[in-house]
Amino acid sequence: VDKTETKKENKENKKNEVYKLCEYAHELLQDENVDFKIKEKVANELFDKIIYNKDENTLYVYFKEH
Repeated sequence: VDKTETKKENKENKKNEVYKLCEYAHELLQDENVDFKIKEKVANELFDKIIYNKDENTLYVYFKEH
């Protein structure tokens, strides 16, 4: 197996895992039936920091490395 191809596959797999995790976190954080303490715990486990720039109306999300 070509090492370059393996690296590409690993990168794609990680990208898909991160996407699925973001999708799950988004659903969980929006769910009105989920207790705030659970949402807080999930957010603290996933995100290193979140920065909102009001002037640019942009949101920067930094994920924790696990």
